[in-house]
Amino acid sequence: FQVGGCSVEAHALQHLAASGHTELTTSYLDDIFIGAAADKAAIALVTAEQQLAKINLTQNHNKVHGYARDPPGGVRDLPPAVQVTNEGITVLGVPLGTDEYVESALDERCKKVEEFINKLPKLPDEQSALLLLRMCGVPRWVYVIRQLTTAHPAVATTTQRIDTCTQQAFCSILRLPDLTDSQLDQLRLPLSLGGCGITDLTQIAPIAFYSSAAATLHSLKARQLLSDLPDSTLTQQPYFLQVMRARQTVERMLPDSNPHLTGSVENLLLAAQPGLQAALTHTLHKRSYEQQVDQAVTLRDRARLRACVGPGAAGFLAAIPSTPATRLSNQTMQNAVRSRLGLPVGPCQAVSTCKCGRPIDMYGDHLLACNCGEERHDRHSALKFCLANIVRQAGLTPHIERQVAHLDATPTHPGDKLDVDFVGPDGTLIGVDVTIVHPCAQSHADAAARRNGATLHAMEGTKKRKYEKALTEAGHRFVPAAGETLGRWSGTVARLLHDLARHKLDAAPTDNAFLLTRLVDRWWKMLSCTLQKYNSLLLISRAAAADRDTGGCEEHE
Repeated sequence: FQVGGCSVEAHALQHLAASGHTELTTSYLDDIFIGAAADKAAIALVTAEQQLAKINLTQNHNKVHGYARDPPGGVRDLPPAVQVTNEGITVLGVPLGTDEYVESALDERCKKVEEFINKLPKLPDEQSALLLLRMCGVPRWVYVIRQLTTAHPAVATTTQRIDTCTQQAFCSILRLPDLTDSQLDQLRLPLSLGGCGITDLTQIAPIAFYSSAAATLHSLKARQLLSDLPDSTLTQQPYFLQVMRARQTVERMLPDSNPHLTGSVENLLLAAQPGLQAALTHTLHKRSYEQQVDQAVTLRDRARLRACVGPGAAGFLAAIPSTPATRLSNQTMQNAVRSRLGLPVGPCQAVSTCKCGRPIDMYGDHLLACNCGEERHDRHSALKFCLANIVRQAGLTPHIERQVAHLDATPTHPGDKLDVDFVGPDGTLIGVDVTIVHPCAQSHADAAARRNGATLHAMEGTKKRKYEKALTEAGHRFVPAAGETLGRWSGTVARLLHDLARHKLDAAPTDNAFLLTRLVDRWWKMLSCTLQKYNSLLLISRAAAADRDTGGCEEHE
């Protein structure tokens, strides 16, 4: 029985379980689940009602649902409102019963999820719509595939429907064309591996189902109903056999030696193995990313895929538009995602010649690297002020564009200035200088295609040659803040943000690693959103100025 419509106190359940009328008594939130033999069903329900009455709770018979695998005629003396069926019952959102019942229930649930997802493209704010799709749309079905195996045709069919609906909604939200297979593969990767977090649920379903069992089989065995059964009996139960088949599927998906798949399935009865889904899906997705990089047709595609991975690269996709610093326009979101997936960028498709006289490619590579115009200076200034704001949020006092000579240091060139400087927690003056490079520019694509962050290392070297010696000799510290247009930042920026966060939290009464991670994550999102805003403004502005005022230029970035 599923008894709904009441809040449950633990001691009431304990008395019910001790009555001897039930074989299973458990609850979740305001639902009680009772398992009893057919001849004890009525007395079990009455006992439940009596125990609840002791704590002033009333059973709602209209919300009591009964399921008996055999014809329910043997279940007698139940209240008239209580109906018992042999078709199935839904427990915590999971349908159990005949194939027909499971198929009907999943179809109904799938329609509700599809209805939610199909409403998202109608939202006026694309940034919010994408967040809801990734954080609320996709996870709604993850719960299903953790509880039911896709070996069941209805589970497989509805999961494929959710995948199709999700991918179509993503393209509709951002007004994207049909994606190629390689672009779809990238789309399905997590943000940390250069994707857009639109998980292929059909692909990970065997991992999700097996991982759920790995985390719970041990506790299931400890339940009263199963604790007395020998393992040899348990391993022949239908659910356990489904788990074994899922394990075999996962092993075929990840044929290489995997530390998370050692030992037999029977070992799951001895000890729980939590966190397996995250570990196995990461292994699967990392292999997919590496294959995409290896199989990229052009140097540009390989450089692009490498540049989408690394510190801060996906911050704009995870940012919540709750403040001006993390709020992106629809045009910015479209341009940023198109660049990430290797699609033609809107502003570049209507023009052919830069004002410098060189041709404009459809991906915006030339416009992002061209040395003509003031737009890249606008982007540089915005990032400089963003970094200064982060320093201020850490509780320190930043200075903007102070000359190196005014810091008791001898500059490499007269007039050299630092973008930001501040006195760190240990009293050392820290100087920061920002530089942004486009890894897909012709001058950088070859190096960027060979190694993640290769262009960042080169630009860091350039900045160090200009500032590091002068500042070090004066007892200061220099931090080159190098970033790539697709979002990746250098390791020195990552270390700077962590140092600032640790200083900020030193004043807090607790040493909380979670708070440190969240604070650094917020700052990454600020930097990422600022970068993408000004990338988009640069593309739009330079495209608008194209085909006029031609003159010479060189690629700067």
